[in-house]
Amino acid sequence: MAVMEKERTIDVPQIEVEGYVGETAAFLSQFYRLLGWNGHDELNPRCVVVNDRWWVEVAERLALGKDAEDKWIMMNYGPSGRSEIPYGKVRLLPGYVTSNYQKGE
Repeated sequence: MAVMEKERTIDVPQIEVEGYVGETAAFLSQFYRLLGWNGHDELNPRCVVVNDRWWVEVAERLALGKDAEDKWIMMNYGPSGRSEIPYGKVRLLPGYVTSNYQKGE
């Protein structure tokens, strides 16, 4: 089982939040794919950390005029938010993606 070992901080991927209003799950899937997730390996969203202000802004825009379900999806499957992460950056912690691929399978 392969795990990303080094912590790194990169720019937030370019993604138009407005195109995903009411579609939080689709937004998160695309967001994580732009960070390098292949859609198959295990993803740990707690190891993806963004600026807490950016997180709130995105969550509010995604749930614009929608019910609590989209906010619940963002809280449970979205990245973590911390004030020490610079606005516009994403910190990827070790283990954010775990590959289940093993040779011979």
